[in-house]
Amino acid sequence: MNNKKGFTLVELLAVIVVLAIIILVAMPNVLSAMDKARRNALVTEASEFAKIAQAAYSDDAMNGGLTTGNSETGYCYSMDYLINKGYMDKKKGGNDHGSVLLQVSNTGETTYTIWLSNGTYSINGRNVKDITATGKDGGNPAKAYLEDGGNASDNCGSQGTLRS
Repeated sequence: MNNKKGFTLVELLAVIVVLAIIILVAMPNVLSAMDKARRNALVTEASEFAKIAQAAYSDDAMNGGLTTGNSETGYCYSMDYLINKGYMDKKKGGNDHGSVLLQVSNTGETTYTIWLSNGTYSINGRNVKDITATGKDGGNPAKAYLEDGGNASDNCGSQGTLRS
């Protein structure tokens, strides 16, 4: 009675080699998708960050909190300030930091210049409209505005009146 059940060493090694090849072929696509997701997340966060800064500016304007500086030079809202004042929540385990410069022209048009980093990419001194614009082909030009690295100014590049 020769009742052997199981796989030979050669068969097991063949399966391992096939799996390794599949992983090697799939890995670049997975890494590329993860990179694109990080970039898109930062662009979305930039837009939300500007909206939150607008809410803080509106509250400050209504409550008389804008005693120094002026609209033309702008008001700088750091992420720490917005978190401490309860406008936004700090991400758990996140290393996001940055600031947004809010400027109101004489005609009432508001411009948002943003400095934001998620630890992998950063946006330094770019207009939010440029970052979030969608091209004619549906593509997002934000990639051109993102920089490698996690450096972003927490004081609007020393522009405007820092809200702290």
